[in-house]
Amino acid sequence: MVRELIFMDLRLGPDTDRWKEAFAEVQDAMRRIGVEPGRMWHPMTGSGRTVVIEREFESLAAYEADDERFHDATDFMALWRTMEALLDRMRVEVWQS
Repeated sequence: MVRELIFMDLRLGPDTDRWKEAFAEVQDAMRRIGVEPGRMWHPMTGSGRTVVIEREFESLAAYEADDERFHDATDFMALWRTMEALLDRMRVEVWQS
């Protein structure tokens, strides 16, 4: 099993609402191109500015195939970059069991 965790640090103010709208579009686009949209986690303590997107795959091969579809979709990547520009920071961790 492979688990990808995407940590997104949100900006305060109007960019938070813009990010929420952009992220909803990103998830819809992910479903359309056959990419795992994942599950969003919100903090219950702390600053509340970080969300985590958790995506799971049966194998490394399944993760790599998903990642290829993710990066090969030009229109989707433009939408992703628009959403990403509304963040303070993003980092990705990939775990394997």
